[in-house]
Amino acid sequence: MNQPQVPQIEEQSISKSKMKYLKKQEEKDKKIAEKEAQKEQQLEKKKPSIAKQKVEQQAEEEVDPRLFHENRSKQVVALKQTKEPNPYPHKFQVDLTITQFREKYGPICTEKGKIYEDFVSVAGRVVTIRSLGAKLMFYDLQGEGTQIQVMANEANHKDQELNFEKIHSLIKRGDIIGVKGNPCLTKAGELSIAPGFIQLLSPTLHMLPTTHFGFKDHEQRYRMRYLDLIMNKKVRDIFLARSSVIKQLREYFDGKGFIEVETPSLNVIQGGATAKPFKTFHNSLHRDLFMRVAPELYLKMLIVGGLDRVYEIGKNFRNEGIDQTHNPEFTAMEFYWAYCDYNDLMTVTEEVLSQIVLKLKGSYKFKIHKGDNPTITLTEHDIKSGHFKEKEEDFLELDFTPPWPRVSMMAELEKKLVKKLMPSLMHKLKNIRLNALIQELLLDQLINQLVISWKSILRIQPFQLITHNQ
Repeated sequence: MNQPQVPQIEEQSISKSKMKYLKKQEEKDKKIAEKEAQKEQQLEKKKPSIAKQKVEQQAEEEVDPRLFHENRSKQVVALKQTKEPNPYPHKFQVDLTITQFREKYGPICTEKGKIYEDFVSVAGRVVTIRSLGAKLMFYDLQGEGTQIQVMANEANHKDQELNFEKIHSLIKRGDIIGVKGNPCLTKAGELSIAPGFIQLLSPTLHMLPTTHFGFKDHEQRYRMRYLDLIMNKKVRDIFLARSSVIKQLREYFDGKGFIEVETPSLNVIQGGATAKPFKTFHNSLHRDLFMRVAPELYLKMLIVGGLDRVYEIGKNFRNEGIDQTHNPEFTAMEFYWAYCDYNDLMTVTEEVLSQIVLKLKGSYKFKIHKGDNPTITLTEHDIKSGHFKEKEEDFLELDFTPPWPRVSMMAELEKKLVKKLMPSLMHKLKNIRLNALIQELLLDQLINQLVISWKSILRIQPFQLITHNQ
């Protein structure tokens, strides 16, 4: 019996259609494969340059500061030529300092994740950079001893001249930038500014020390004070405290009727204190001059001339040794007061130092650290922070409440030595043949050295040491 032919024809037609479909699909797949192969080839060509960029970036930021300086200098030169952007713009209008920004918007920005309508500008130095992908950057902006966070999102970017990627690729740690944007509170609760515009104001040419290791070497810190101020926040507090001390000194003595004067720093003769001076030469006068070691002689001349109360705050220069308490150039405050004796001057000393402490600390009493860092006080030092683990017993309380005890030098030494220092001791020592070193020292200098050796246990609290040996 013959089988029907229709199914065979239908099967053959399906096979032909499928063959055409498969052929077209094969051609399509081939084209796709060719395109993917071309993309892979392009990526392979790009891989060396990407790797090179990563190596250069690592070298710049982690390995060699000299390479960072070289590459950044070239970048700045290129920006000067293209002006895209100008690395040193003429001006950037600052609406609020970072301190003012925190004071104004800290109490206002309370809703997490909200960007507020105010549009303000701030400026500061970039100290840390963090990124969450290519479209979200975070910067910590430092100024006036405090910081705010910059939360830069591409969705908020409004600059038509520089796109988001371009401007943020230029910013490095240490750069000074200007930011125009809206105050906000991040979802993590950090007060921030969401910028619409970011402007590079001054690019750093030298790599900052890492925040992890910091800038701690004492010699480098004193030689590079600008870097010390950037990296160590407490150094700024020292500068502010010094400024306040000078201000309080002037206010006190002006209030007492004293006149502030300026006396010459270049002297024809050396005098005013027992110290070796710096010597220089005046070309027009053809004579040697000396940098002053103290303003004493000129201040006394003013007293003779009828100015009964004078004081000076200025530089003195002594060509001698250097240590933690001595520097060849230092600032001194010296005052003279006619018709008074040393008791009046002791009272003045107590009053002015006590008032300075009261202004700086808010109390006559405060605590200092017993260790090597006397700048750490209990009010400044957060014991609970976890960074320092000192207990309250590690701090010592000082009391500057006037009046201070007045201690007789000889009487106190006799107490500590448990031995009577006879008045005739000087005559006895003069009659004794001593070695060459001792012969060069007078008795009062020996006693002064004895006091210095005992000073750490004589008194901890402020006191006046009187009746020095004559």
